[in-house]
Amino acid sequence: MEVLPTVRNALKALVKDYVVTNGISGLLPKRKEPLTNVIIRKLLELPTGIKLGNRKLDRADPFFIVFKAILCAGLSAGFRKEGMCMATEATFDHTTISRANITWIIKGVPVASPTTAQLLALADGDFCGIMPAAC
Repeated sequence: MEVLPTVRNALKALVKDYVVTNGISGLLPKRKEPLTNVIIRKLLELPTGIKLGNRKLDRADPFFIVFKAILCAGLSAGFRKEGMCMATEATFDHTTISRANITWIIKGVPVASPTTAQLLALADGDFCGIMPAAC
């Protein structure tokens, strides 16, 4: 068991030397900034019918309803794009957000997968909790 403190102390010394030589910024992850309120507002104000990739914006289309929910939930929770959406070339693993990260509290009871009727009957006091994906 005495090996662990020795390894820990050696690692601390290496990190300290690295920071003295290279600065703290070399240890920080390279991330893009989160979407701003201005960008999200502009996305939500796009005109109906505009072409977005291979789709046309139709606010009644479930795809765009979910997209709007993702944007709004992500903004209110401070998520970055990488925490909410999976890159095309990425592999789905424990660091990827999924439905398992969402729990609804409906009438005070946790519900992992609410029915359509439950979602349509949401009332004051009901809410959705989103747990960030693992880093």
